[in-house]
This record gives sequence, structure tokens and C-alpha cells, in this order.
Amino acid sequence: MLKLIVVSGVKGSGKTSAVHEAAKLLGCGLTANSPADIFMITYLKLGGVKYGIGIASSGDSAEIIKQNIDGLYLLHLSYVITACSTPRTGMPLIEAFAALEGADLVVIPYQRLVTATPGQIAAKVALVAQQIRSNIP
Repeated sequence: MLKLIVVSGVKGSGKTSAVHEAAKLLGCGLTANSPADIFMITYLKLGGVKYGIGIASSGDSAEIIKQNIDGLYLLHLSYVITACSTPRTGMPLIEAFAALEGADLVVIPYQRLVTATPGQIAAKVALVAQQIRSNIP
């Protein structure tokens, strides 16, 4: 694995929406949720190189994050993009997974926009999606 990209923030802040939007920017269509909340595994040819990309919603518990890691571990993907809203229990699992795989860990903090309009929320989601996309060639 080259890189593990994590959108980190509180539950209900729009992290998963940003991950979905990043998938669209990569030209990937999301499939229905699998049992472990893994939304998509795809192989894209970018710049003449084929990359395996896994996109998952880590949910709101360490157990779901562990299921996602177990589901993605054996696939030897180039990139994994996920969300995490459990910093005390989920991030240590993600950090250990990145270390085990020798992956670069990129954490993109996502803060809730409490009094934002729908347009402001959409702009924030698009900005975070672009940050995710900029971490993949």
C-alpha cells in the first residue's frame, strides 16, 4: 500500500459524503454497502499505472474499522480512503494498519459546520474531496 487517507472528524459531520465525492472525482462509481461497510474496491489506470483503490466508511465504532481493515488487508491495494469518527479507538487501529503495511498515513481533519447553509456544506464536502483526490496521482 502506498497511502492510507483518512478523513477524521465527529459523527455526522459529512466525512462519508466527502469520501463519496472523492470517489466521483476519481471516476469511480460506488457500489452498495458490503457487510463490513466497504463501499468500493476498484482498479484505475492513472498516468499509465494501474492502482488498486479501496474506499470504505469506517463507521462510528472500532469494531467496524477493524472489519474494514480485515476486509482490505489481503487485497494489497495501492490506496485506501476511509472516514473515522472515533479518534481514541479507531485511529490507533488505522495507525497500526498503516505501520503494518508500510503506508503513508494522511489524515484530513473534518470539522462540522454547525450553522452552515446547504451550499456551504456542499462546498466544504467538495473541498475535502479535492484534498483526498490530490493525494492520488
